[in-house]
Amino acid sequence: MDPISAVGIAKSAQQPTEAGQSDKAAEGFEAIFLRQILRQFRASVSIDGEKSSMSGLYTDMFDDQLAEHLAGVGTLGLKDVVKTYLTRSGQ
Repeated sequence: MDPISAVGIAKSAQQPTEAGQSDKAAEGFEAIFLRQILRQFRASVSIDGEKSSMSGLYTDMFDDQLAEHLAGVGTLGLKDVVKTYLTRSGQ
């Protein structure tokens, strides 16, 4: 087997993992973005009776899980934009 065809085989074998990695990175970016939005929403709203540190901890955990879920569903569409950018810049 000549080196040129070996490089072509290696590149084609790497493409699915790179696509999966860019998809995962894009989803992670959307989750971080959503998490920051949720934290800013919570900071702007004052709810009486929500003063304990434990309720703040549970609220943060809830916001983290909600951000992960919304990013997985693709609610904003930001994941697709980031994924497109990553795949174009990688070529």
